[in-house]
Amino acid sequence: MAAVGAAIGALGSSAGFLTALKIGGTLFSIAGQLKQQSAAKKAQKKERERAAAQRRREQRAAIRQRQIAAARAANAAAAQGTSGGSGLAGGTTGLASTIGSGIGYQGYIGGLNDQMMKYNQQAVTFGNYASFGQSIAGWASKRLDALNDTQQLSIPNYTQ
Repeated sequence: MAAVGAAIGALGSSAGFLTALKIGGTLFSIAGQLKQQSAAKKAQKKERERAAAQRRREQRAAIRQRQIAAARAANAAAAQGTSGGSGLAGGTTGLASTIGSGIGYQGYIGGLNDQMMKYNQQAVTFGNYASFGQSIAGWASKRLDALNDTQQLSIPNYTQ
């Protein structure tokens, strides 16, 4: 590790190398920022899909509740002998539908949550890459400034 540091330190004194490092760090930072934005947009898209699925589920639940209420009313009428016996069949079908849709919904939402987590993790990772690139560019810029200051100080003044 010390050898790597010494090699970087030796190379770090070269203005061309520092300029290339500064540019490379900046490009790495920009690439990281772009990828971070892309991953964040994907996560937001999955969040919108999840919200839409929740709205659809709530709408279906409201319809199902109306169907169950109608089936109960028909069942009560059948118990009083005023109707056929379809109320009980409708009520049990509504219950089976509720259970089945709940299982499918949980699987779908679980998949969306997994994808959102993946994209959010990617956004954090790419944000870290961008910060690393900014650090490299900043370090190279400071070294370049120091090198320029040193070179300006070492120029002899022959006008005296």
